[in-house]
Amino acid sequence: MTHSGGGCCVKKISFLGTVAGLMIGSGLALVGFQRHIHSQAMGSQQATHHSAVLPSRSTQEDTSPAPHSTKPREKNRASSSKRNPSTAPFPRSRTRAVTLSVSTITPLFGTNPVSFRYPSQVTVRVPRNWASQIQAVGTDGYIFLIPKGWTGSSAEGTDGSKSVNLHPAGTSLHHGIGISLETAGACVGCAWSEAYPYFSWIRQRYQGMWGYADHAATIPGYHAAPNLRFYQYKGRGRAVNGIAYAPLIRNPESTVLFRRVQTSLPSGEHGLATLMLNYLLPQITQSS
Repeated sequence: MTHSGGGCCVKKISFLGTVAGLMIGSGLALVGFQRHIHSQAMGSQQATHHSAVLPSRSTQEDTSPAPHSTKPREKNRASSSKRNPSTAPFPRSRTRAVTLSVSTITPLFGTNPVSFRYPSQVTVRVPRNWASQIQAVGTDGYIFLIPKGWTGSSAEGTDGSKSVNLHPAGTSLHHGIGISLETAGACVGCAWSEAYPYFSWIRQRYQGMWGYADHAATIPGYHAAPNLRFYQYKGRGRAVNGIAYAPLIRNPESTVLFRRVQTSLPSGEHGLATLMLNYLLPQITQSS
């Protein structure tokens, strides 16, 4: 699968197509994310632990207020992953530390490769039953923990937007199994339109200005902070779990950055979804 880069925004492929066609279950439990969110990523909020659980009504709106603006920070590079984020909430007694060599997938900028620097190895704690089945892959400035045998592609646009799609070898995301990461950068309209279904404060503030009316379906979930949302839905026999992050940045447009990472896996693979998403959570919230 190839992504087009070099234009304003990277061409993006979703797992399930339009949001309006999703089958939403009530009372579903999200993957049990518990991560130490750094206060810098959360604006003026203090660092705290989060345990994401969907509300009893899956259609409950996100009523969180808009976050405070933050200063633009240095462009993300995976060297920050040397902090070796944990994979909580797995009990420590059921995990083991493993050191993984970091292989790479080179993203494209149009037809040109983009270079990033990664650590040669990362040490992480993973569930014992996954210790021999996980690999670390660096691409587009992020490091992913994924099952061995997975592959994929990534790309970057002129505005800094990124797209990563990883999945079992011999398949594509159209087969429904995998993990994707999408970001929207300097293209102001792109970031707002990508974040629109996840955050009520974005819908309320820009509904009229950008022309996005009620036809855009809301993705149900749990807001861990005004700019951070965990979500889950079901469709086509799979469970989709994800993280949406939309920090305001201080610039003439007072715009947002937007990052979304989500897994699409069989319903019984919540442990794998937790492992992959928790490892990426500090990476997507620590750099803007």
